[in-house]
Amino acid sequence: MQKLPVPNITLETQDQGSVFQTKMNSLANACKTAVQAYNNQIDAATTAEQFSDAAQQALADADVTPILRQLNLLTIETPSISLDFQHGHYFAYVAGAGVNRYQLSELMQTVRDTPAISNGLLGFENIPSHTPMIEVDPVSREIIGLKSAAVRVNKLLKSNNFADSKWVKSGVTTSELTATPLIEGAKIWKISETSVFGVHYITQSILLEANKIYTIVVVAKAAERQQLSLQTSSTINWLASKSSRVNLLDSTVIDGEGKATQLYDGFTEFSLTAQFGSVGGNGGVNLYLSKDGVNSYQGDGVSGIEIFTVDLVEGPIAGPPIITDTTSLATSSDKHSLPVTHRGSFTIYGEFIIYDFPVDTFAAICRLADADNTSTRGAAIRIGRTSGGTITAAVAVRGADGILTSIPATNQSDLRIGINRLAMSFDALSNELSISLNGVTNKKQVDSADFLELYATHLYPISRINITSSNTNPETVRCRRCIFWPYTLSTESQNKWTLI
Repeated sequence: MQKLPVPNITLETQDQGSVFQTKMNSLANACKTAVQAYNNQIDAATTAEQFSDAAQQALADADVTPILRQLNLLTIETPSISLDFQHGHYFAYVAGAGVNRYQLSELMQTVRDTPAISNGLLGFENIPSHTPMIEVDPVSREIIGLKSAAVRVNKLLKSNNFADSKWVKSGVTTSELTATPLIEGAKIWKISETSVFGVHYITQSILLEANKIYTIVVVAKAAERQQLSLQTSSTINWLASKSSRVNLLDSTVIDGEGKATQLYDGFTEFSLTAQFGSVGGNGGVNLYLSKDGVNSYQGDGVSGIEIFTVDLVEGPIAGPPIITDTTSLATSSDKHSLPVTHRGSFTIYGEFIIYDFPVDTFAAICRLADADNTSTRGAAIRIGRTSGGTITAAVAVRGADGILTSIPATNQSDLRIGINRLAMSFDALSNELSISLNGVTNKKQVDSADFLELYATHLYPISRINITSSNTNPETVRCRRCIFWPYTLSTESQNKWTLI
């Protein structure tokens, strides 16, 4: 087997112009040489069958694609913006100065004017206002990508203080634990059953609005008891009362329509969504300790669960806690953007993770628009879900006259819940629009798009513009990577990006 020297090349933040280009060329040549040698060794191994199982496995595991993608070497064209949320690499190209690396806050802004709680590398973390949220998988601790948070309002009071009188208790006692809290300034509590026969629960009721959808969210952990049950309180006031039970040891739903997600350090997020009735009134949450699938049993005076927060939020989104005191509290929505320049032609590449996207919904997941993100002008990569449940992908532009031109991807079956890679390209000279999905490109002429230089001045990696439905849940999409070229990228290059 051929051994290759390890390139001793380091990209510095001050590298610009010819110095940067020389280093990039050296890295590109090293990658090219490595791939050629790798292919030659594969050919030799196939012919002579001379490698051990371990060596063959090492070759099979070799993958230079992440390096090539990070260095933007899959194409020879230089993007003006490269946002890699998964790895924390943010680059911008300035004519005459080369490619420069920036902090995300230097490149991209968010209009969210309230702090928020998000999933971080070490657990829940406080995110200041006007700061983008990069979310982390709470179990694997892998970075998922940029999150676009929706407006969320927690109606419950004292949502992290279960000793307060706002929480009515029956058959239980509450005590503050000395355990390290999940977030600075918060507390972890123990809810313990008393030694009586019957139900053991806490409850809170507040005034709710007619016909609104609400979601109860609890963050809790198994102790001596492993099960808890959620129920909508004042059951007759709901359109349909709901209840559900969860096993906190493995985050599995035992019964009902609840949803459970494993979090940090053995904690589980458990949620239940229901619609309030046609008349506003009192409603809220009952949280029961449960034993062997029942809520009424003989307590032992000791056993219980650990609990962090209980929220009752407007809408169908669970999400991280919103810790309240004496009034309900809202977190505002995100609208991420960064300015871009071009001469009418452009290419956008977006790499997204799609979760459970609601039916009968279309939303722009990567968009060019003006500074106000005006919905009637711009260009966007769109995802959606039909009333039959099929996920779809399309690109769309609206010209100065407001005419909408949309092109669906020809390989819709390749779009999936999970990671998807899409690119759109617009040629201002020929008025040709294209979409590339997972290595397949489709093109179409645009009826009218004489708008770009005036109306497409900002890039929105995840846009909250609602295309056709009021049901859009922006928290079902995470952006892993977004790249912008101020010109038309070739079909071959688009396919390379969306194929890997």
